[in-house]
Amino acid sequence: MLNRPIVSLKNVHKIFKVKSADVHIIKGVSLDIFKGEFVGLVGPSGSGKSTLLNMILGLEEITSGEVELLGQPVKPEFADRVSEIRRRKIGIIYQQPIWIRSLTVLENVAFPLLLEGFNRKVALREATEALATTGMLKWKKYYPQDLSVGQQQRVALARALVNNPDIIFADEPTGNLDIRNSEALVKMLHNLTKENKTVVMITHNLDNLDDVDRIVQLVDGQIVDDIKVSDLNVEQLTDEHLAKIFFENEKKFKRKTEELSIPTTSEKSKQNINLVRSLKNFFSSNLNFILSLTSILMGIFLSYLFTILVQLKLIFKKNDLSFSDEEKRLSNKNPLAFLFHPRGSIDGITYKQLLSISIKNLLGKKLRTSVTVGGISLGIAFTVLLVSLGFGIERLVISNIASLNQIKQIDIYPSVNTQLELTLEDLETLKQVEQIETYYPIISLASKVRYLGSDVDVVGYGVTDEYLQNSDLNVVRGSFFKNSPNSIILNKSLLDIIDPNNTLNIGDEVELSVRSTADLNTDIISDYEKFVVSGIILDTENPIVYLPIENFQKLGISNFTEARISVYSEDDVENVRTLIESKGYATRSVLDTINEIRSIFNTSRIVLGGVGIVGLIIAAFGMFNTLTVSLLERTREVALMKAIGMLPPEVRALFFTESVTMGVMGGVLGLFLSYFAGFLVSLLYSFLSTSEGSFNFTDLTYTPLFFVILILLGSAIIGILTGIYPSKRAEKISSVYALRYE
Repeated sequence: MLNRPIVSLKNVHKIFKVKSADVHIIKGVSLDIFKGEFVGLVGPSGSGKSTLLNMILGLEEITSGEVELLGQPVKPEFADRVSEIRRRKIGIIYQQPIWIRSLTVLENVAFPLLLEGFNRKVALREATEALATTGMLKWKKYYPQDLSVGQQQRVALARALVNNPDIIFADEPTGNLDIRNSEALVKMLHNLTKENKTVVMITHNLDNLDDVDRIVQLVDGQIVDDIKVSDLNVEQLTDEHLAKIFFENEKKFKRKTEELSIPTTSEKSKQNINLVRSLKNFFSSNLNFILSLTSILMGIFLSYLFTILVQLKLIFKKNDLSFSDEEKRLSNKNPLAFLFHPRGSIDGITYKQLLSISIKNLLGKKLRTSVTVGGISLGIAFTVLLVSLGFGIERLVISNIASLNQIKQIDIYPSVNTQLELTLEDLETLKQVEQIETYYPIISLASKVRYLGSDVDVVGYGVTDEYLQNSDLNVVRGSFFKNSPNSIILNKSLLDIIDPNNTLNIGDEVELSVRSTADLNTDIISDYEKFVVSGIILDTENPIVYLPIENFQKLGISNFTEARISVYSEDDVENVRTLIESKGYATRSVLDTINEIRSIFNTSRIVLGGVGIVGLIIAAFGMFNTLTVSLLERTREVALMKAIGMLPPEVRALFFTESVTMGVMGGVLGLFLSYFAGFLVSLLYSFLSTSEGSFNFTDLTYTPLFFVILILLGSAIIGILTGIYPSKRAEKISSVYALRYE
């Protein structure tokens, strides 16, 4: 006793509207198909067989009537549910085998299982078994398009069987096969009914009906005969008798439609099919794209980054050596599903699999991919190189101006328009501020240095040995005081004046006389006193000397002309300066000069970065063009994926994954190219700036970590932006027209 039909059609109509005319394709069809039947749907070309099939599968919208597929009403509002049924319970074979060209035979057969969320390893194992069933196992590593048509149809059958479907729909599966391959394929379909599977085969070839259980004849959109083969006698089972019956039915139906003036699929209506297709595509809704754009921008990119690093693996307890359907699929209760799956549920294809397909497709078009990714990488490399030169030269200039110790130091002195003095007690009070690490007092006096009869006016600085050690002075000969009270340090400018013949050595004596100081009301004049030269430094252009501060203090000077404050961190400098200035003192810091330099270089980086971005935008247009051309070439692939059961979020995610992959590849390659180009620029500069002697490499480029991260994020965003239009177009592709007419 037969159960409830698994396919049910009740008074189904399909009308295409072309301008003001209605083209009636399917006219009141009612049909029930039961589990385990092998139904042959026959009729002449243009009778509506494929349209009827597409309405059953939910690929073609019904004008009126009711269609149920495995108990699910086939309506636009249930499109996702019908897609789920197609991916889990339906197998489809088309007259023209359609493939994901970048995947091998084995991967193409496994694809429906990946859509269901099967683990890749399990999916490939199941696909291997399906290929073995159809005798195509030894071709599993080939690409389908490299096989003969007969071999491709057997692979298509394996793909239709891999998900263990309840129903197999075969649309003219033998149309391009020779007699032997046709018979073999129909026999395979017939054998499936022995496993209690339902087979619906569409054909116009009566030779294919030898193994069917039921013959349904469709003429001009209406069922004119529904024959159970078991009810026919031996004579009626002959091909000649069946042909006679079908021929008489077609003639009778034609006379009837002429008498009733029922519209048929006339030549004019057939010519309008292309216009129908154009109108259908033009008026496709954009609502799904708009509603999901936000989740795409957040979910896809985050998921892409995560899935490069790790793919979530769930281990199921096995009771036997075989896998149940539940064990084949990953659990759909995982809270991190949105990170790995376009649909937000693990029960579906993963971003990792989409990434694998995208990479295979890119590798399949090596020249095009190389040119596109190369354009992006050159644009990014040019941008990064220019900005890195800005950062590098800035860092080089600043490093020549001051070390880290100097950046953390503040010079303080009494303001000229105040009566403040700088005493030891004042410095001790300031030292109580928690950000201040220590201080170095300074007394500066106008002095004269005498050597070999030459007298030179200099500025004498009385300092401590700790001050010198923390001032980053460049000692070219000798050393600092080393706590010797009669030591003196000369700078190179003074030495060139008093010792043009370069006869002065470390340990020789010079004489120094203090002439005056600006912080006293009267000049102080001391007699010349001998000092031992302990070191020669490179410093300012003006002649200066450093000597221990106690040499000035013994003259009765108790106040300091200035002091140097050292803070713990560069971040504390501005706060401490504000505090000191609030007490009436003036301050200066090397940060003032550094900030001016940074301001200049910030402006230059903006200009240089803008120039690079222009090149990057041009490269992005090239990437957009590549993706658009790729979509046009893969229209049938996308249509096939949607027919198998791929949902709109997954279609969008596929193209976004491909565009983001190219963007990130361009970003990574661009960073490497910019590093290499920066090295060459630095090497050339170092050679040109090298004087006679040793070679010193000077790195002119510097790329901060935040800028590297920014470039990678930016390249991914470029991928997302350039992928919006192709993914939108892919989502709107009509499976029916793409499969039928391309």
